Order: sequence, then C-alpha cells, then structure tokens
Amino acid sequence: MKNIADPHFQAILDPANFIQCGQTPYPDAYEALRPWLSYVHVKDALPGGSVVPAGEGVAHWPELLQRLREDGYDGFFSLEPHLSAAGQYGGFSGPDLFRRASQALQQMLRTMSWAYES
Repeated sequence: MKNIADPHFQAILDPANFIQCGQTPYPDAYEALRPWLSYVHVKDALPGGSVVPAGEGVAHWPELLQRLREDGYDGFFSLEPHLSAAGQYGGFSGPDLFRRASQALQQMLRTMSWAYES
C-alpha cells in the first residue's frame, strides 16, 4: 500500500477473512490498513474460521466500530455475512440469516448511538 502511493488505491477490511487466515483483525489489521481504509466487510468468525454475525465471533466488532467512529471513518460498510454457506469465492445467507446479521450490526450501532443511513 505504501509503495503505490495513489489516492485511488484504497483498502478493504474484512475481519472474518483475517481470522480465517490466523490474523488479528482488530487492532492489528485495522492499524495496518487504517491510512487506506475506505470499505469494511461486516462479518465475523469463530477461532476455527466458522462465519458468524458481527459481534458473535472474535473480531472485536464493538471495539472496532468504536475506533472507526473515533477515527472519523466515513467509508462504506458492506454486510457480507455468508451464514449459510461460505467459500473461497462467495457465500450465501438467505433472507432469514441475512436479517439476523443485519440486526446484529444495527444493534451494535444503536448501542453506541452511531446514526447511519440505510
């Protein structure tokens, strides 16, 4: 990221992917990507890699959201739960599990009084 030095080259933080690769999404990956961060994929994972709604895994979503807010994050959140099936190139949740993932994110945002546009 440092070597490209182009303002159009931005980063995506996908906490579940970092967990699945044995990395720590927050604070480690966040700190590494922060200068270029413009997009956040909203999903979480358990230590073994199983995908769960944000806030139900080990990504430290409440702390991550608080830090994003403190740092003035003004990028995108993409709800990408993959709760029914998750694979290397895609996933699926279906309407009920997607609703569950959406409600989990909305609840965390409400708890911290972070207003958002849907």
